[in-house]
Amino acid sequence: MSQLLHPVSAGPNDRLAFSTQLDAGALSARAIERAQNSLPWLREMPARRVAVLDRVTQAGIRSFQAYFRDPDSADPMEMFAVAPRELVRSVTLQQTLQLMRVTSSVVEETVATAREREASVVFSRQLAFAAAELYATVGDGSGLWERRLEQYVVDAASRGPLSDSLHQRIRAVGWRGYGSVVAAIGALPEDGDTDRLRRLAWDAGADVLVGTWEDRLVAIASVVEGHEADDIRGVVAAIADGFGAGPVLAGPAVADMTEAWRSLAAASVAADVVAASDATTRVIEADDLLPERALAGDDLARAALVERAYTPLRKARQPLLETARRFVEAGGAVEVAARRLDVHPNTVRYRLKRIAEVTGLDPTAARDSFVLQCALRLGLMQEARG
Repeated sequence: MSQLLHPVSAGPNDRLAFSTQLDAGALSARAIERAQNSLPWLREMPARRVAVLDRVTQAGIRSFQAYFRDPDSADPMEMFAVAPRELVRSVTLQQTLQLMRVTSSVVEETVATAREREASVVFSRQLAFAAAELYATVGDGSGLWERRLEQYVVDAASRGPLSDSLHQRIRAVGWRGYGSVVAAIGALPEDGDTDRLRRLAWDAGADVLVGTWEDRLVAIASVVEGHEADDIRGVVAAIADGFGAGPVLAGPAVADMTEAWRSLAAASVAADVVAASDATTRVIEADDLLPERALAGDDLARAALVERAYTPLRKARQPLLETARRFVEAGGAVEVAARRLDVHPNTVRYRLKRIAEVTGLDPTAARDSFVLQCALRLGLMQEARG
């Protein structure tokens, strides 16, 4: 960055007056309101994206404050440190400059002296150069490196846990996700535009790492600070239109980025077996395909099935495990199961309700019965080996 131009020398009283009368939050709100009235593209922008632009605008006003007090220590690029990835991918350079011009006009109307107005003009030029440099760098140089890093993370997650050092490198390029993470897999968009998925994630209050794996599009997503961590389950639905045609498979939510491999592994196997299921929705949870994944050799799915159904039934006080086993073996016939258990049919019906309460699976429903049967077989085999 070239050395900043100095404003006309300002005396101590000017600096004091300027620092007390400039409210970055209020000025930014005024600038955004004026820009929405004059810039059609900003009026059509989702509220979350406008909020990020508001933060960027406030950062620019605070940078101007710092510049007026000490030109040698101010850095216009700090304005874009708030959200450089989202800004470059969702707002063009021309749109950024338009918003900066509106903000500069609001600042010039607010400052009291000619010195301050001259300083604002000079600093606005520096901001314009900084914006151009940012777009050129991220778009042509660092942006390419960043995408390679994203692909590297996806490749690493496909092999196992991510290291803490790799997590730090992700944050170094602007990753703002925190807390729970979920991986999603789907077809590549026909036009090859993966930035649409990024924009959808941003609008949903999430950040994503995007890459490809086995000719499929992969997104590893996490909510950004300021949004509820529970929103992570809705993120995949929000970004689904960023994938190509066909189902989008969502892995289970995991604790953090270092565990993303578990979610990605589940989503990957689910994508392989979804054709064998009856699922018809656009977004399909990998955990809804546990039996199919288990049949395909997915050890994570097998363990999940045992933990979900077999273990709770084994630990139950009543003989629920044996009842579930005899009921599914009887093809769902209560009377047959009652004879095999040597109990009254009403006892079987009562236990079936308890089984549903304990496992969340209704033995009388076809799909749940299939899931339950797979879980029982896996649990019995595991117990026999143990």
